[in-house]
Amino acid sequence: KRFGNRISINEYSMRSPAITKEQPPSTLRIFLLGDSIVNGGWWTDQEQTLSQLIANQLKSHTDKEKSPLEKIEVINASANSWGPRNELAYLQRFGTFNSQVIVLVINTDDLFGTAPTSVPVGRDRFYPSHKPPLAIIEAITRFSRYQPPPEMAAVNAEKGDRVGFNLEAIGKIQEIVKQIDAQFFLAMTPLLREVGEPGP
Repeated sequence: KRFGNRISINEYSMRSPAITKEQPPSTLRIFLLGDSIVNGGWWTDQEQTLSQLIANQLKSHTDKEKSPLEKIEVINASANSWGPRNELAYLQRFGTFNSQVIVLVINTDDLFGTAPTSVPVGRDRFYPSHKPPLAIIEAITRFSRYQPPPEMAAVNAEKGDRVGFNLEAIGKIQEIVKQIDAQFFLAMTPLLREVGEPGP
């Protein structure tokens, strides 16, 4: 648990319970790929993650007597600040887990994301590599002044056509999905600055 919220990370670094590599018989497997929107920002309870909410909705609207499906799985591979190149790298390493549906969730900022890097892992409080020894230590770290690793300056200064790099990664993800004859959906979530002020 983290600050009272249950966090589940499986053997494939997913924000999901343990799963089998191969899709079980009579199972609909939906694969969500994304950043903090999908992940829940690490501080969201497992039951409130996007993948779990979708799974609950699908299960509640499925007629078990008429449907050939015995199980619905919505698996979740995501991390804070991930962009299309991170998600592509994940698929290239771990595969698609025989999912029938793959949903890539992005926002405008993701199109400007930098190349994948392991620099912050274990050094940045937003990218822990192990459980904290004590809850009080985690609390102090969380509310202390944020200092990213100095090496991130070079990562964030990446030159070239970042939008082009990320669009190319999205295209490669789509090709991977086509190769397994699955359905591909690209979902773009709006940022607060894109929604505008509420009201007439």
